[in-house]
Amino acid sequence: MSTSPARSLPAWLLLLFVAMLALGTDEFVISGILPAVADDLDVTAGQAGYLVTAFALAFCLGSPVLAVVTDRVDKKRILICSLVIFALANAFMVFIDIFWLALVLRVAAGLAAAAASPTAMAIAGGAAPDGQQGRYLAVATSGLTVALFTGVPAGALIGDLYSWRATFGLIAVVAAFAAAAVGIFAPSVAGGGHIGLAARLTR
Repeated sequence: MSTSPARSLPAWLLLLFVAMLALGTDEFVISGILPAVADDLDVTAGQAGYLVTAFALAFCLGSPVLAVVTDRVDKKRILICSLVIFALANAFMVFIDIFWLALVLRVAAGLAAAAASPTAMAIAGGAAPDGQQGRYLAVATSGLTVALFTGVPAGALIGDLYSWRATFGLIAVVAAFAAAAVGIFAPSVAGGGHIGLAARLTR
């Protein structure tokens, strides 16, 4: 009897999907809870928007730099560490009430996501069976797409029902679960040869 495509996927690949779902939700969800965040932290909506900018800039600028710094490190180790930092940055958002601390935490979350996202892709492609690399990468990256349609609305709903802090708390829990599960189930993928920052930016 043939095995269905869904059942043939390894558990670690589905965990990468969950990790990417958490990363994607965290990137976009704040736009849906921005008014509540602004009111709670006693800033204007425009000032609260800097939280979105802080995450995006940290992700954009940090991704190529962190790729160079961690190039030779085992990808599984990088993913676990970055997910733990990501989880902690979101968990601390539950408790802070100072705007500049929120900015620092969003930068930390953005840098952690900048390390975690390409590393998850490297594991998905590097550990995939021959001829299945595209399929494995598609499953992992679909976590970001699903976040737009489910994670973000769900996070906004939780924010409306409970608090915007609960939204970040849930993201932290999911990321922590993913970090622990990746540590148990995900295969190790060795780091590649060193590629300089200039070479990466010109690719």
